[in-house]
Parts: sequence; C-alpha cells; structure tokens
Amino acid sequence: MFRKVTPLPLPSALVLDLDGTLIDSAADLADAANAMLSEFGRPQLSVEAIRGMVGNGLAVLAVRAMTATGPAPDPAEGQDLGRILLKHYLNPKSPPQTLVFPGVVEILESMREQGVLLGLCTNKAQTATEAVLDKTGLAGYFDTVVGYDLTPAPKPDAAHVQTVLDRLGNPVSAVMVGDSPIDLMAGKSAGLAVVLVTYGYGTDEALAAADAKIDHFSDLPIVLPPLVEKLG
Repeated sequence: MFRKVTPLPLPSALVLDLDGTLIDSAADLADAANAMLSEFGRPQLSVEAIRGMVGNGLAVLAVRAMTATGPAPDPAEGQDLGRILLKHYLNPKSPPQTLVFPGVVEILESMREQGVLLGLCTNKAQTATEAVLDKTGLAGYFDTVVGYDLTPAPKPDAAHVQTVLDRLGNPVSAVMVGDSPIDLMAGKSAGLAVVLVTYGYGTDEALAAADAKIDHFSDLPIVLPPLVEKLG
C-alpha cells in the first residue's frame, strides 16, 4: 500500500528581485557604465568595482560611477546620466554577458506548475528589465513585471512591493525573495516574510535579519513551507 504524500504548503505568490537574485548582470552593467564614462573622458572601472555599486537603479549606478572616477556630478544630473547609461545597456551591438544563476529556471517552472504567482520587483527601468528578460529567456515566467518607473516609489519603499502585489490580485500569502538590504527593507515594510540568497549583493547584517537565507536558488522550495506555516 502506498502512503499518500501531502504536498508541502507554498505561498500564493513570490515577489522576486532580479539582479543578484535571478541573474548576474555585473559584466553588462560594467560595459554600459564604462561606455558612459568614456563619453565624459573618465577612466574605466573594473567589473568588481561596478558590482559594488549595483542595487538602486541605473541613475544611482551612473552617479556612483562618475563619483568614483572624478568630480561628483550634481545630484540633479542623475536621471540624465541614468538615461545615457541605459542607452549603452540596451545597445544591440553589445554581446550579452548576463548569466542566469543555476537552478533559477527550474524553480520558476516548478512554482508556476504548482500555481504560485510570480511577480518581478526590480529597481531597473522597465525598458531595461524587459530587454534583459528577453535576452536571458526569463520573460515568460512572470505574471507581472514592475520596474522602478512603474511604481510611486522604488525599493526599499514598500510601495514598489505593493504595486507588484496589487497587480497579482493581492494574494492571500506572499514571500519576498531577494539578495540585498534593499530587498529586505522593502519586503519587511510591505509585511512579507523575506528570503535572501547569499550569493548576491547582500550584507551579513541583512542576511542575519532575513526570515530565511539560501546558498543556491534550488534550495528555495525547502525554506518556503515553514514560512507559509508561520504566516498561518
């Protein structure tokens, strides 16, 4: 006689970060930032230097890159610099170097098959987000995609997460999955349990404050059931 296996509980929805959680886009961002710096006669930065500047959107990245290579720009120039960086990031002549982290595709497919809604919550601009999703083959996995420019206030503001939840129909239970202090603050402010990956742009303090942390994206299904049970 076979014992009936009871499926482990899963949240109704996942709100997922992009950079550092699902993809490693540092090389492409570095190429775009360095192309922008060249326009201003600034020296080039390494991929690792750019990696440390990622997390708050392209405008902030552009300002940080300029500040690291010469006189700091006026804060009012941030959006213009961000548009220049975006132009280079979307350059179709640049061969894509962004990588999808191991296990991401398999877990996203599994979650969808089990009826979990998937929302993407990223501080990338919507145009850049849609472009990178197309290039990486991830475009078809999400029920909604919300870049920073489609929300009243981007992460770490809870409004960004709430915009995603609204588009998903305000599911009964949802868990935030990210990598950084920004994701932790946004998820917690929106009242969600937060899972952080250890391989992204996180800090020891943020990882310690998360409801769960995972070393590989494939481990996500292991930590979700206890969080759902805790949420009631």
